[in-house]
Amino acid sequence: MAFGIKDIAEPALLNESIPPSRYKSKIFAKINSKGASRYYLLNALSKILAGYLFTINGYIPIIISLCILIFVAILSLFFIEPVKNKRKQNFDYLEIIRDTKEGFSYIFKSERLKSLILASALISAFISICFTYSVSLLEDLHIPVVIITLISTIGNLISSIGSKKEDKINKKFNNKTLVTISLMLSSCCILWGVLGAIGSQNIICISIILVTSLIYDFCNGTYYTIIDRYLTNFTNKQIDIKIFSANKITNNCTNIIGSLFASFLLNKVTTAYAMIIMGTIFTLIYILLGKYMKKRLGKNPTEYSKIETKYDENIIKY
Repeated sequence: MAFGIKDIAEPALLNESIPPSRYKSKIFAKINSKGASRYYLLNALSKILAGYLFTINGYIPIIISLCILIFVAILSLFFIEPVKNKRKQNFDYLEIIRDTKEGFSYIFKSERLKSLILASALISAFISICFTYSVSLLEDLHIPVVIITLISTIGNLISSIGSKKEDKINKKFNNKTLVTISLMLSSCCILWGVLGAIGSQNIICISIILVTSLIYDFCNGTYYTIIDRYLTNFTNKQIDIKIFSANKITNNCTNIIGSLFASFLLNKVTTAYAMIIMGTIFTLIYILLGKYMKKRLGKNPTEYSKIETKYDENIIKY
């Protein structure tokens, strides 16, 4: 629940803290990618530190985590609300329901947002599945736990680089960015499965798996920063929370369905074959997704309909 609230409020808080400007999207992307990059870096360092401290006393990492949470809670008390709310500070549940209904109604009318939320849900579900499958595959290949932890740590560092390069990647691939990232993710999964099925203890196959996992982590870091940027385009304080809420709800529902199917598949076949099957299925889905998104993303603001840019602050102001 805590992470659900955080994932909705965090990008909205950042988006509303940036004054209206024709460069707002770029500013948001720059700050968001910097934050994501530092998160992945700290995540990698904390894994190393926690692993070392755990060998001394298992309670030490937990105590440190509690101290950090207390510090962050105190820090957040000093945040300044970016939106002045003139209404009374009470909860009107009927109004909340009406606002949510209005937000979803707008999203269903917006072809751009529908395609973005669909892409976000499918990529998020696949990343969740791959996270479980990849650890299971490394265990099947009898990779020591220490090495798996080291791979995870290096992966976080690579994700940090990926989030930093988000703007360059977006400029290179434009409206094909999400499809390119998703196809790279699914291709890595298929390759892992093939090498896992034929490689066993073959050092060359294991080495290729480890190298491609770095490519996967790079795409992972890029995706999570770029999707927030796309979702905040043409938005303001009236709609951004509703968009992030709809995206989170859709992602969670898709993750549940994907995880159940992935779990069922893992009971029938080995991890390697499960990765081949899931990678192939999602590759086909992503190809179809690319065709669906082709005419709906990557346009200039003036090329979109009035519905798409209804909440665009730049158009309202200029």
